[in-house]
Amino acid sequence: MKVILSRKGFDMKHGKIPSPILPDGTLLLLPRPDDAGFLRYDELFYQGTSYLDIIRQLNPSIAEELKDARCFPSPDISPDTYSTPKDWKPTFTQYGPSEGHLSSQKVSVGDIFLFFGWFRQTTYDDQHQLTYVSDAPDLHIICSYLQIGSIIKNKNFILKKYTWNKLVDNFIKTSKHYSVYLPTKKLSYNNKQDGFGQLVFAQNLILTKQGLPYHKWILPDLFRQQDVTISYHNNYTNGFIPGKDYFQSSNIGQEFVINGTHDLRAWVCRLIYNKAVISSLEEDHNILGQVTHINYPDSDGYIYCRKHNKVMKVDGAACKLCQCFSNLINDHSVECYWTDYLPEPLEFCKVKDPTEEFKRVNWLLEKQFIPKISEGN
Repeated sequence: MKVILSRKGFDMKHGKIPSPILPDGTLLLLPRPDDAGFLRYDELFYQGTSYLDIIRQLNPSIAEELKDARCFPSPDISPDTYSTPKDWKPTFTQYGPSEGHLSSQKVSVGDIFLFFGWFRQTTYDDQHQLTYVSDAPDLHIICSYLQIGSIIKNKNFILKKYTWNKLVDNFIKTSKHYSVYLPTKKLSYNNKQDGFGQLVFAQNLILTKQGLPYHKWILPDLFRQQDVTISYHNNYTNGFIPGKDYFQSSNIGQEFVINGTHDLRAWVCRLIYNKAVISSLEEDHNILGQVTHINYPDSDGYIYCRKHNKVMKVDGAACKLCQCFSNLINDHSVECYWTDYLPEPLEFCKVKDPTEEFKRVNWLLEKQFIPKISEGN
């Protein structure tokens, strides 16, 4: 699975102000002006207030510049944002050099877009007008996601099937490269969560390292692994620069394609884990007790390791030294015994998807529903 960090929204050149983190935690991505757009900012709405009015509250002079400008939602995944026709579908449409880059990187079905933008915290003043918090930092934040269910490139099919999307028509007329990305109905690794969605502000969605300019990021150590590559970042002028404690993100490009390991997949799972899934887990997993877990390896030979709380290669020798170890089956499947939070009966638990198991257990640990291994399992 590839992960695409996709830069969207206003920037210093296009729009010139950060998108607002609204007081309720909404990450309201302001689409940057584009001549190919089919909407004005006064045709986009958040809870009855037009984007132009929101921009006017934040910066009147920018609103004046944009009053006649055109734009388009990117990604277009929220039907409440504008007056969508009956045959509207959630899509992400890319064109030009950015689409050419996605194609050259062999982005395909099953890969996940993580859309991020430039944001700043806002509040309401005494007149209930939206304003930036004076000392709030500028931040790069992941604000939405889409797992690719299909990619449509056929010109005639697009024009026939997506007549409602004027954006597609504009792209086809002006660009050699164009694609319409449709989401999966549900996430491929989690059938309780939609394959696309908006995210609510949370600390783990912030890419920017605290106290530094917004294009300097803090990323997990897994990004330093040799088998993890990020397009536009494979040299010492950006990326992990020797002697620096941050990741220098590139100012070039909209689509940063990441090739990585199971650890990367687990990182994405944690970022886009939604409240509906958490609620379902809370309802279904309600009995605490000692349980035998039969961990089956996936197609790459990875299992979930409770001791290290990560997805990793099966290592029979190391497993036998673990306090959770119970049995090794055919040098592949591993039986472990530890305190879990599951419905009755509690005899055993079959684990066939290690990444899904990581999400489940990590949530239980964060909620302190189960003890840490160090606390004595």
